[in-house]
Amino acid sequence: MLSILVFSGLTLLVLTFELALRREDLFDPVVLFTALYALFALPLPIRAYMTDRVEGNITPYLSDLYPYLPFAVLLSALGLLILVVVYHSPIVPALAGRIPLPPPASLRGSSRAFWFLILFSGFLITLLSHSVGGLDALLFKGYGASAELFGRGYLAIGFPWGFVASLFLLHRYALKPRLRYLLGFGMLFALMVFVQLIMGNRSLILTATLATLMFVHYAIRKFRRWELLSLAALTFIGLNLYGFLRSSDYEGIGGFLTKTREQFVQLSGSSELNKSLFYTVTIGEFVVPFETLPQMIRTVGNEINPLWGLSFVRAPLYYVPSAIFSERPLPLANWYIQEFYGTEFGLNEGRQFFILAEGYLNFGVAGAFIVMVIWGIFLGLLREFKARARGEPGALLLYSVALAFIFRAIAGDFTSLVVGLPAQNLIPALLGVLVSTAFRPWRILHMEKLLKGRGLS
Repeated sequence: MLSILVFSGLTLLVLTFELALRREDLFDPVVLFTALYALFALPLPIRAYMTDRVEGNITPYLSDLYPYLPFAVLLSALGLLILVVVYHSPIVPALAGRIPLPPPASLRGSSRAFWFLILFSGFLITLLSHSVGGLDALLFKGYGASAELFGRGYLAIGFPWGFVASLFLLHRYALKPRLRYLLGFGMLFALMVFVQLIMGNRSLILTATLATLMFVHYAIRKFRRWELLSLAALTFIGLNLYGFLRSSDYEGIGGFLTKTREQFVQLSGSSELNKSLFYTVTIGEFVVPFETLPQMIRTVGNEINPLWGLSFVRAPLYYVPSAIFSERPLPLANWYIQEFYGTEFGLNEGRQFFILAEGYLNFGVAGAFIVMVIWGIFLGLLREFKARARGEPGALLLYSVALAFIFRAIAGDFTSLVVGLPAQNLIPALLGVLVSTAFRPWRILHMEKLLKGRGLS
């Protein structure tokens, strides 16, 4: 309880300092990080303090991890403090000056970016569906589609690329507000959300929603705090409820709607409804990743040898598809399952690493602190990048898709930051920004100014 109170007090102190004293908004990098960090760090310790009952996705090793939970929570609190200090340190503005800003895009360039990305996204999804027997066969596997996507990540990125493509319709709206751009975005976004609901991929829906809200907030219209908090509460409850309803092996769209409706009717008539609204913080995904930190504290140096930086160094290997590099090491999430739960689990199943766990696996306590220093610099650079953007939609789009990914990176390893963020969010956003500006006649304009300066026409 003492460790929980220390962590909670520090979290509230950081949020009060940023929101009340510095007048930052809810999408400030360190504010969003702190809120999500606490959401992943606190549920398991609080549950362990209240009960030792194992249910849902709660680790069966809870009794073994219990003695290590207080140290894990205090280590997480100290890590947050280090991150905030680094985030506000003078080194961040010095580094930020070296990051170039994209030039302004034209309305026509924004349209080019949208069509380029949406067509390439469609091409990747077509190849993916062909490899698994057709788009219907992939979609209507529902929650079981993740097994089909394992080893095909280089094609599955077509889905997040489609979300990024839709943002360029909002980008166009920011340049020239027209209702048709907004309606086009709304229809495309709704279609992609519906597809991900069929496939049970709530993570991608949440990441895309965060990126959209941030871009609208900074480039189009400022949200009030109560509006954002209300949207956050509705989204959280809705995705929790859907987590109870999602299933597998649907018989077409009708089968998906019928099965979902039947499950909802059954759920609403049982005592499980209240639990389903908050299950992610009691027995679901917000409880799962934190177990990896006390597990590393318990085993590294005893049952497991430290990796001494190996997992960080080999992260770029995951750019090479496993279909080409069959000897590629298992991602840490899958390694963890095999190491602590046995080999009978499928490779599409894993326990995502809490943000400090990989650092501890490599260098112990020092490694956990090194990870938080890196994240403090990264988040600080995002803050400076947004400030220097001065409302330019292209730069704000890059900021939004990068910051939205931290939801997945807090419960992920270094590969998530080095490979997942660029491959799924940043690369398509950067390509879109480049396409939207690459064909502008900068040289001709420069030459025209030069001639005028010499008195020539």
